[in-house]
Amino acid sequence: MTEFKVGDKVEIVKDPPCLRDEGYVGKVGEITEVNSPTNPDSWGSYMVEWEGDGCWCRHSDIRKVTTFSDELDAEQKKSAFKVGQWVETLAGSSHQYGAKAPTREVNDNGRIWVEGVDDGLFVAEELRLLGSDEIPETETPSGSNLWGAKPGAMKVNDQDSIYLNPSDPFEAALIDIVQINRKKRADYATDDDIFSNFRGAGRRTGLEASKIVDVMIAIKEERMAALEANGREPENEAVIDTLLDRACYSVIGYALGKEEANG
Repeated sequence: MTEFKVGDKVEIVKDPPCLRDEGYVGKVGEITEVNSPTNPDSWGSYMVEWEGDGCWCRHSDIRKVTTFSDELDAEQKKSAFKVGQWVETLAGSSHQYGAKAPTREVNDNGRIWVEGVDDGLFVAEELRLLGSDEIPETETPSGSNLWGAKPGAMKVNDQDSIYLNPSDPFEAALIDIVQINRKKRADYATDDDIFSNFRGAGRRTGLEASKIVDVMIAIKEERMAALEANGREPENEAVIDTLLDRACYSVIGYALGKEEANG
């Protein structure tokens, strides 16, 4: 259980009794007084003050603010969580408190599933994004496919491991590329050849598979050029989705190039 002391910067994660139903979840303040009740989760354990206001809170009502992500507002927090990020579970409902594990699923409504935690569906306010130095030195959970696992989400050889950090903007983009590629090739490619659609299109047109990739990239470029020339917002997929598709095709082109170079 997290220890709190006077001077700790904390966030209210669940409305305490004196603030019931008044929407103070997300308030960040400082502990100015600590009582020593037999049960630290009883009412009146910690006085938290902020901006001229304050309240006595229970242990389960607050959490320490320790990383940059703690300063995000509720909507930013919801969008900040991605599959594979390591998080710490906070006080809330009947969930396990203080568990550190990767996220397994992020629903459209912002509910976040945490790997290996009983009844593990959380809202953003019940989770804290861990810094890279806080990620436990554990192996990838059995049966999972998590990019944030440390160490060894992707093995290079017996001595070295590479893992992608979802908190890094560049590496998070790589995760998005892999995820969209896996989803689309399930429909477009055969199970025994992930590039079969490009090779097949090449046979139909008399082009090399890598040239088919170049054409697909050109189509995405022309879409963005047309949107800019017309001066209007897209009617279908967002521009960010077009950028993701273009990036994915570029990586496929690189992979085909490596394949050709290696004979």
